[in-house]
Amino acid sequence: MIMRIWAALLVVSIAACTAPPPEATLPETIGFGDPGRGAIANTAYAFATPATLAQHPAEAALAIAQAEYLAVDLIANQRWREFSPIVPMAFQQARPEWRAAIGIAPDAPPQPVIDALFAARDALQRGDAARAAAA
Repeated sequence: MIMRIWAALLVVSIAACTAPPPEATLPETIGFGDPGRGAIANTAYAFATPATLAQHPAEAALAIAQAEYLAVDLIANQRWREFSPIVPMAFQQARPEWRAAIGIAPDAPPQPVIDALFAARDALQRGDAARAAAA
């Protein structure tokens, strides 16, 4: 276990030294005053109960957008330094899987992905399937 933690710290440290991490923001806060804590709570629920996302594409778009945000923020934002280093690494490792599942380019920058998912979510909530697909 200790070796895994040290390996995770090494990976995060090397990643931090090679290039500045991209920044990401969420366009709105969902039920929390803090978008980071809201994203943590929502993604924890959404990915623990994936069957509920299958019938609710707007909620799925929100969960993926928040996961994209966390994949960046958990590494870049020092307020999460108390988290296990395995947590941000897990988001980084899962990102290719969720991107492939919904057709996001593997090399797409996170902020345009987040913005597009929020636009799709908004369109889905308004019943505009064409706009959702375009997003």
